[in-house]
Amino acid sequence: MKPIGVDWRIMIAAYLVLSGVWGVLAKIAAHRLEPLVASCVATTCACLTVLCLAMRSVIVRPSLGVATAAVCGILGGLSSFALYTALKQAPASIVLPMSSLYLVITVILSAVFLGEVLHARHYVGIALAIVSVMLLAS
Repeated sequence: MKPIGVDWRIMIAAYLVLSGVWGVLAKIAAHRLEPLVASCVATTCACLTVLCLAMRSVIVRPSLGVATAAVCGILGGLSSFALYTALKQAPASIVLPMSSLYLVITVILSAVFLGEVLHARHYVGIALAIVSVMLLAS
């Protein structure tokens, strides 16, 4: 489902801003709540937000796409719990840059399982991502 008239560059800019604010708020929540409670509240609110956005146009039929999305939800819930647990124990300025390395795993798994081709610049990008996270988290 592609939002009509919204360029992907605008959406990724919105994602970056929203995720940046989310990182600060997640640390505050993790500091004041147990990780499982913070994760549950955040995940529930995320589900309700997406449900409200999708209510007008979503028709769900059983399919591999639905099963895959369900697995994504399970993984998202587990990763949310892991992140809030880490945020409870360590500074956001260390945990959040380190958590961004999930992108490296995604790139590698995309090459292995989806057949996406990695070029030299991708490997350089992965190396730079790791170095930048090490610098930010030290």
